[in-house]
Amino acid sequence: MKNNKISEKEIDNLLNKSFLDLDFSQPKNAKFLESVANYSLNPKTISSTIFWKSFLNKLILTLGTLGVIITVVYFINKSDKDPANELSNIPALNKEAEDSDKVIVQEVVIEQKTANNRPFIDKETNQVTTYAPIETNDNEDTLTEIVIYKEIITTSNDKKENTIYALPKLSEKEIRETVKEKKRIAKLAVKLGKERYALIPSKKFYMQTTEVTNLEYRTFLFDLLIQGRNEDFLKAKPEQKLWLNITGVSKFYSYKDLYFSDARFNYFPVVNISQEGAEMYCKWLNELANTYKAKNKTNWEYNFRLPDENEWIYAAKAGKASATYPWGRDSIQNNKNRFLANFCIQKLKGKFNQPIIYPNKIDPDAYTSAGLAICSDTIATVHVFSYNPNDYFLYCMSGNVSEMVYMVGTKTVKTKGGNWTSDFMHLKIESEDEFKQPIRPSPMIGFRIVVNTEN
Repeated sequence: MKNNKISEKEIDNLLNKSFLDLDFSQPKNAKFLESVANYSLNPKTISSTIFWKSFLNKLILTLGTLGVIITVVYFINKSDKDPANELSNIPALNKEAEDSDKVIVQEVVIEQKTANNRPFIDKETNQVTTYAPIETNDNEDTLTEIVIYKEIITTSNDKKENTIYALPKLSEKEIRETVKEKKRIAKLAVKLGKERYALIPSKKFYMQTTEVTNLEYRTFLFDLLIQGRNEDFLKAKPEQKLWLNITGVSKFYSYKDLYFSDARFNYFPVVNISQEGAEMYCKWLNELANTYKAKNKTNWEYNFRLPDENEWIYAAKAGKASATYPWGRDSIQNNKNRFLANFCIQKLKGKFNQPIIYPNKIDPDAYTSAGLAICSDTIATVHVFSYNPNDYFLYCMSGNVSEMVYMVGTKTVKTKGGNWTSDFMHLKIESEDEFKQPIRPSPMIGFRIVVNTEN
């Protein structure tokens, strides 16, 4: 062996074979490579510089490869542990709704731990739970449970469908913003300032100047979570999947995920809620106002509620007993033929005055009057302060969303005002209700509130 010269290429081949075939985390393999270097190679014919240069190059290449593999595995594992990714892997979570008349009853799923932190579905009981990592102060991963609820949906045919709902887990930022917005809502409610509440002359009530917004209703729901009132949250939450029931589902698929939660829709009217949800919001606002009233030094007892039909009609007419629409005109258009509310312009299309004049380009194929003005056929509802208010400073009393009101002397709810899918005839103040009783959650139905004050 001493008299045989080993070329650098042969050294490379030997080292390559060693790195490919051996696990150098094992002491015996490391010792073997050391033996190759010390005894199998002739130190007189191969310089130590050449050997170690080759050895170090292979070692660096190997370590670099291992580093890339470890990095890829880390990020894949981190992505798998993301709560959002876990929930998206539950097939039933994003199931499309097919029946807008479904009655929802929620029950808490029994806890069942999993060994691999993935959602666990019991096929017999349809019970679901999952766990996800959170960061602690000592930077160690610990597991916190994401509470998952099962909705039992009973259709009109008495058939049951199961879908899964994950209770939102609020971040610290969301909690801070909720507390801040809650205080703002409370101050406005206590003051009953005209920027948010209009005094209805000769009547003993105030009416909110706009429909209740997504931001206001979301603050209410998040406050329920902060208080630990999970069951109340489930009763009141919007059924956003109902956006999928609208003709032309593809246009509204994103609304299902974005409309209630995305900040761009903060000042749009809340929809897809039940009568119970609207009444729970009123009760929450009463508690809020009566808690904060001491800071405003008032002795009033607040009673926020849904308006009855006569109150709504009186407020919509704004002192004009013969008014057809809230703006006092008998036409849905102004003197430049522009539309005065948000409604469907594809229905009764031939009945409009022409030409319709806007300062910018218009979209003749738009579905709604709002979409016509801003060139977007995906527009449904619009900002609650859109269009001019009536003489009582009430916005969108007709159009945008149909509003829940009590039938006189009852707690039965109907709707008034028409909505973004209505033709202009159904926007008339005293038009017939387009919805059958009992009123169900719908993308076309929202609400505004009135308040009585008693000394």
